[in-house]
Amino acid sequence: MVVLKNNFNHCNLNDQGMVSDQGITSLSGLYFADVRLYQRYEWLFTGFTLLQQSTRNLAHVRQMWSMLEHHFQAVSIERDFSIEPLYCYDRLTITNHSAQPQNVELSLLAEFDHQDTMTLRGIGDAVQAVPVKTDKSYRCVFSADHSRETSYQLRLNGESCDQIPMQLILVANQSLKIEVTIQYQNVAFSDTHKLPQPKAFESDQLCQQNWADLSGLLFAIPEGVIPAAGLPRFVCPFGRDSLLTAFLMLDTVPEIAEGSLGFLAKHIGTRIDLDSDEEPGKILHEYRWGPESQQKHIPFAPYYGSADATPLFVWLWSAYSQKCPETRLTGQLLGPIKAALHWILKKLAQGDGFIRFRENAKGLKFHGWKDSPISMCHQDGRIAGGDIAVVEVQGYAFAALTQVQTLLRKHREDALADRCARAAAALNAQIQEQLWDEELAFYVMGLDGDNLPMRVVSSNMGHLLWAGAVPLARQGLVRDRLFQDDMWSGWGFRTLSEDAISYNPVSYHNGSIWPHDTAVIALGLNKCGFKPEAAKVAQQLRYLAASQPDGRLPELVAGYSKAKWNPPIPYPGTCSPQAWAAAALLGTNNLLS
Repeated sequence: MVVLKNNFNHCNLNDQGMVSDQGITSLSGLYFADVRLYQRYEWLFTGFTLLQQSTRNLAHVRQMWSMLEHHFQAVSIERDFSIEPLYCYDRLTITNHSAQPQNVELSLLAEFDHQDTMTLRGIGDAVQAVPVKTDKSYRCVFSADHSRETSYQLRLNGESCDQIPMQLILVANQSLKIEVTIQYQNVAFSDTHKLPQPKAFESDQLCQQNWADLSGLLFAIPEGVIPAAGLPRFVCPFGRDSLLTAFLMLDTVPEIAEGSLGFLAKHIGTRIDLDSDEEPGKILHEYRWGPESQQKHIPFAPYYGSADATPLFVWLWSAYSQKCPETRLTGQLLGPIKAALHWILKKLAQGDGFIRFRENAKGLKFHGWKDSPISMCHQDGRIAGGDIAVVEVQGYAFAALTQVQTLLRKHREDALADRCARAAAALNAQIQEQLWDEELAFYVMGLDGDNLPMRVVSSNMGHLLWAGAVPLARQGLVRDRLFQDDMWSGWGFRTLSEDAISYNPVSYHNGSIWPHDTAVIALGLNKCGFKPEAAKVAQQLRYLAASQPDGRLPELVAGYSKAKWNPPIPYPGTCSPQAWAAAALLGTNNLLS
């Protein structure tokens, strides 16, 4: 699949560069803000073969089609398909290379749809969006003269036009240009979101590719920019994904942090809603713009099933304010930050000193970053249940409570700062007492609802290094355990040890390798002074990107060893490009120097 995006406009193409429901996922289509506008947009080139296809950037595909006769090219079709924030452009240049007239047959199939993305994924009640009404679905102008160049123009404005056949006769050396414009009407979204490429990436091809991906994934919103999680399935803002992406890019592109903080603050929880998991002061998990969500048929406008987004929000606000001390955003967000802190403090009090979450039948089973239904498991393979406390969530909360104190005192919130200091000390004591396994010498994945530890070796504990929640005496033990062969694949860190009963190398969270997960651990290693190890991890992320045909880091790969499988085994259905994967390479690049 070829995926393209430009602001809220995106499309999923098949390997022929067409929007077609034949042979690929049901998510094929041309979309705008969670609504599929066209379920089919396909050229039929009779007698032509696709010789080459290249993606120049995340918004542009170029193709060369050829009609071959007796070992030479009789007719060529050069195709440029590009998307803009409010338009799609499709340009064909058809050239007769022979000394004889050539008959060319082609057809354009365009089927209008207006289905919600979540409906296509089998979620919701199949609510259809209201289509844009126009007087005419398309307009064609064609002049069949024998001049050197002839233009054929087609405009699609929002209704099905079915099949448009074209019978062309090209004289010797004649070129014909066909231009198609797909235009969206009555759209209120901003179309300005491009950020300049940081100078640090200018001479590095891998960085250029992943920056182009990350830049293309940005949404322009009134608060600035916020990244979509990934193409093709998660083309919307995610709290956790946006915040971790912003953290990874903070040193080079702080604008991502600014926009993400502003957007998430705007949609911070204000009430108790059991369906959407909303609570006062809680940061959202996912926000969808489609009619299924906006009409509340499904709880995604927004959905709040995330236990870690709120502490990450507070922590990022503190880090961003330190990075950009002159920003006005610090003071503007003080109210949402205080609300988020009250949520954290309340959850710690309710959860016996830990932030815990409980499964919601209408939402996600697990609310950490490993949120697939079997990801929280015990040593014997049992799935954890009840009010779960995941180890990295506690680390994020410790970091948030620790880092926020200086800014709170700056804004004369001394009483709240004192509460945060006491809570941070108590939480850290709990982490060390209840989540460290003295016998096995590692941090467990977390505690289940019965306070039983999940005694499996996972990548989760590596996040504690980044959060500054590992005492000096244990930092080397955590490092060494992560680099044992059952966890370190050569490409990155496995999400779950090869020795675990629940290990599966081709799984979403039970043994696969996620670049962002590995990158966070690399940042933690560097913070703890393990700079050679951090550089080693950063270099392997580059090797992983270089192993991919397009040079981009995918969302995840299978957990097989690099020594056995090079390039790595792909995970089926992975998002590529994906925001925090691209940011993983970019955000660890400085660890190499």
